[in-house]
Amino acid sequence: MPREWGETGGVVVVIEGSPIEVRIIELMAIAERVQAEIAPARRAVEREIIVLGGSLETPEERAMLTWATVTGAAVVLEPSPELRIATAAWIRPTVFHGTAAEIAVLQAWAAKGKRKRGLPFGRLRTVLVAGSEDLGSTEAEFWRNWGVTLGRVPPLAAERHKHGI
Repeated sequence: MPREWGETGGVVVVIEGSPIEVRIIELMAIAERVQAEIAPARRAVEREIIVLGGSLETPEERAMLTWATVTGAAVVLEPSPELRIATAAWIRPTVFHGTAAEIAVLQAWAAKGKRKRGLPFGRLRTVLVAGSEDLGSTEAEFWRNWGVTLGRVPPLAAERHKHGI
């Protein structure tokens, strides 16, 4: 975290109808935890690309938006949940996050692609599972066989404390 940001200031998020202040240091910590789940770029100057557009009421979406903001990732906004997978296949992200069900749909898109070698969609390196469900072993093996790193979207610190995580 840049030293000049310090520990003051922050944002207010609504969790289960209650406003909770999240300090800048906590936002930086969540960005670091998300970054730790992401496969390293091949080149140091390579910019991450992600599709966002889920409800900011979900902790996973807030965590991913925080990470994208802090790291300078290229963000494509897709406000329509039913189009997020198709948008991801079209823009070819480096990072994808979603529920196990959404990742299964993305897997179907990736499987029908005409890939001879390389990463799915040409550059997808990381798939992060949101929510409490795990990917099935077959799904996890599919992504690993393509060279994709699997991880989990970590919750915001304020939500971890509130829910005893």
